[in-house]
Amino acid sequence: MTATHDQSSSDVDLLQEQSKRELSVGSLRLRYCLGMASVALVDIGMNSVYFILADRPVQLLILLPENLLLLGVLNLLVALQIYKPIDRFIRQGVNPAGAQEALTHLPLRSAIWVAVLSAGYCGIVFLTNTFTPEPALLDRVPEWKRIFAFIWFSFVYASYYSFYIFFLVDNLAMHQRAALFQGHGLEIEPREHRFRNKLVFAFLVVALVPASHLILDILVFRDLRLAQGFSVTSTVLLDLFATVVVLCFAVVLVIKGMLRPVRELTSTVRDIDKGILDRRAPVISDDELGVLMRAVNQMVDGLKERAFIRETFGRYVPEAVAADIIAGKAPIDPKIETATILFADIEDFTGLAEKLSPAELVEVLNEYFSAVIKPINRHNGVVNQFQGDGMLVTFNIPLRDRQHADSAVSAALEIIEAVNKNKFGGIHLRTRIGINTGLVFAGNVGSGDRFNYTVHGDAVNIASRLESLNKDMGTQLLISSATFDLLNCSYPLAKQKSVNVKGRGQPIGVYSLCETELESEQEIPTDTADVSSPNSS
Repeated sequence: MTATHDQSSSDVDLLQEQSKRELSVGSLRLRYCLGMASVALVDIGMNSVYFILADRPVQLLILLPENLLLLGVLNLLVALQIYKPIDRFIRQGVNPAGAQEALTHLPLRSAIWVAVLSAGYCGIVFLTNTFTPEPALLDRVPEWKRIFAFIWFSFVYASYYSFYIFFLVDNLAMHQRAALFQGHGLEIEPREHRFRNKLVFAFLVVALVPASHLILDILVFRDLRLAQGFSVTSTVLLDLFATVVVLCFAVVLVIKGMLRPVRELTSTVRDIDKGILDRRAPVISDDELGVLMRAVNQMVDGLKERAFIRETFGRYVPEAVAADIIAGKAPIDPKIETATILFADIEDFTGLAEKLSPAELVEVLNEYFSAVIKPINRHNGVVNQFQGDGMLVTFNIPLRDRQHADSAVSAALEIIEAVNKNKFGGIHLRTRIGINTGLVFAGNVGSGDRFNYTVHGDAVNIASRLESLNKDMGTQLLISSATFDLLNCSYPLAKQKSVNVKGRGQPIGVYSLCETELESEQEIPTDTADVSSPNSS
């Protein structure tokens, strides 16, 4: 019964989602078709002013059937065919490349079709003398002038209406691109120089064509306008009205088309500034603004990748260290540097591994490492290697730390305190630490595309040997005299007898932790108690 209910609920959700998608599809297609058909309404408005100035308003009724048939019905049918690849992709999910190509060229193709249609419409009404009430006056106009006027008026019609449709559809296409980007992941391919071409087109139609038309009406087409029932004054008024209308369309459509991508970019950049990297700017413009939007998205992808690397890297080194390394402030090129090395290991780990199952052992190790890494991070140490239950930590490599000896000792004391006070997987552990300072070689070691950033040198070996000597000396922490001599602060350390270290011809001085500071029940024989750093004040 429950499974049936869940299935029914899932089916309802799918139907609701499909219904919303179909509604969105229908809305996009409807808005485009209405935008294309609006040419008829614009023409009716322009012709109404024309016939009112010519004192022949009734003539508008004669022109209306031609207007509705050509600029309305025929334009609408062709618009459906232009939009068809986009519609098929949204409804059926077929041919995304065709839909992308159709959406990219939708404003231009729509404008070209309207230019051809409006030029043909102008030619029909011109040849049928719809605008000429007195044919006798028209016969007096030279034939060359009538031919030139036929070509020019058709050009003006085509320029004005194609301009209107281009920027209207371009604005509608932005909504369609945003919907397809968000709902289907479809992204157009923006191209260079489109913005310049749009501005050139707008300048020609808004400035040059109206100015040229006014000059021709006054100087060349005066007798033709007289045959149409216009005086010079009414001709100038008609041309000025047409210019104002075109200018208004330009201001509204062109500026709107420029501002929406800018608003999208501004909103996206603000989210990025807040650290929100899941936001992507929909590429709604097919020009340089679209190129900029895509570049912003690529930048966001890069930031997300850097954030992922930083987060992953930051699990092993302090976040600040990881950030500096990724930012290039801490170069990891091979180099020889003085560094303090810390080796840490779990006491009697072999015996522990024999008693626990693999899953239990992993749990213990994970809890242990989670506890000991925190003080390492606080003191700018870098976990260079995990070696079973042990780890190699470096200070002053790869990032410089003038107090690297103090940082290492402080981290070691906090590690010991954290391990002694807590249980890991329900088990008490003891850790052993060896610290030494000296010259080390640091760099990438490996083959091909597999490298490991690590450190090598006698100083590393001594730190490892000191960690092992804790077992023989019954201590938890051994620090070499090379590290002790660099300390600037006082620590609960006690000097031990010099020890022989494997691989070294001369014994080295070591210092151990005064166990009474952490475990008062233990007493370790020492030469002195609570030895301070030689560099402390």
